[in-house]
Amino acid sequence: MNILFVNHHPQDMIGGSEIQCDLLARELTRMGHQVAYLAVNGKQSTYGAPYIVERASLRWGDLRHIVRKHRPDVVYWRFNKRKWLPSALLFRMMGVKVVFAISHLNDVKKWSHKVRFDATDWRGKMRQRIESIRPALSSRVNHLGFCFAYGVIAQLESQTGHIRAPEIVIPNSVDAHAVPFTWPKPFIVWVGSIKQSKHPEQYLQLTRRLQDLPVDCLMIGEIVHRNFQAAIQEAAALPNFHYLGAKTYHEVNGIMRQARLLVSTCEPEGFPNVFIQAWMQGTPTVSAYYDPDQMIQQYQLGAYSGTFEQFEDDVRRLLNDDRLRQEIGQRAKQFAEERFSVEVNATRLERFLMDTCMKR
Repeated sequence: MNILFVNHHPQDMIGGSEIQCDLLARELTRMGHQVAYLAVNGKQSTYGAPYIVERASLRWGDLRHIVRKHRPDVVYWRFNKRKWLPSALLFRMMGVKVVFAISHLNDVKKWSHKVRFDATDWRGKMRQRIESIRPALSSRVNHLGFCFAYGVIAQLESQTGHIRAPEIVIPNSVDAHAVPFTWPKPFIVWVGSIKQSKHPEQYLQLTRRLQDLPVDCLMIGEIVHRNFQAAIQEAAALPNFHYLGAKTYHEVNGIMRQARLLVSTCEPEGFPNVFIQAWMQGTPTVSAYYDPDQMIQQYQLGAYSGTFEQFEDDVRRLLNDDRLRQEIGQRAKQFAEERFSVEVNATRLERFLMDTCMKR
């Protein structure tokens, strides 16, 4: 099969969906397929990948050129709904089948643009509402692109049943390779893009409350919303807080391996890569507000809290019980090895794409 992936490339913008595309593209290449990766607005001169990387925009001229050059049998689209309608329409006009891979709960909602209300004065609040109109309409219009989709790939069962197209659930994959990491004290870690939907301010609040414990609180991730810059700088004065900045996927694996806990304060979204990275490294997860498909509770992989007060209690409970924490870690590692193998997931994706190619 000739397969074209569409997304940012992780060497340009590291994120969960980009990492997943790279893992799958590498594995499908290893399996003998011809794989090209359209790195949307790519910045690198070379990517050093085993598959072909094409830097391009999503303008029709660029897309048409890429399709004519590589003649894909199927397009694997994992770029949310940005430019989804015109791109899916072009693929249909050129006789190329496209499947949509969900990376966030909002991908399957007709009105999915999130409006920010963090302004402090009425002028700022009014400006935010006005500025939200265009992207909200864009999200609704681009939703029509699903009329041209030949299939939908969900990460979770809860993401299915929203789009009229053949669908399959293929969870995220994980690469267990880890860069060694050492730290002088026991620590917990928070990992993610530092932005409003991840609620990093609540992790900083937790850090302040845990100063009575002999445990450090590490934070990893790029600061996306600059309004958190001051809060992180202020927290740097705390003896137990350490902001390490952005790290690579394999560096995060190494940090996870040594962490007592991964803690999460994110809102419901897709399927956070950091969860399965932690589980693969044998590290329990304590999540304040999100339990994808109730996995944490059902398979006893840590704790799902629901409130901030319970969140703190759960973190303290697991930090103070070495035996329980180790039991959960062993169970999480076994669960991850059985569920999130890139080899198994790529084989399932291969079968789904081949079935898609055979449709008229």
